Amino acid sequence: MKQKQLIITIIITFIVIMIWIIADIAHTRADIPVSSQLQQAIIPLNPTFDKPTLDEISKKVNLQNQILVEPPSPTSSPTNKP
Repeated sequence: MKQKQLIITIIITFIVIMIWIIADIAHTRADIPVSSQLQQAIIPLNPTFDKPTLDEISKKVNLQNQILVEPPSPTSSPTNKP
């Protein structure tokens, strides 16, 4: 390619890239309405723990684990031996 053709190609490429970037920025900045449910979901949480409630939940979990871990009571099963 000649020097002049190379410069024209570079200029056209630069213009296309600039248009592409500007269009991408304009598309990204488009105003998208945020639903009220989403606005409520993004409210920051309270970082403090409710220790009494956590203790109560822990007691309930421990109680459930104790109930589930206890072995079943032994029962007699019939045998085939005479």
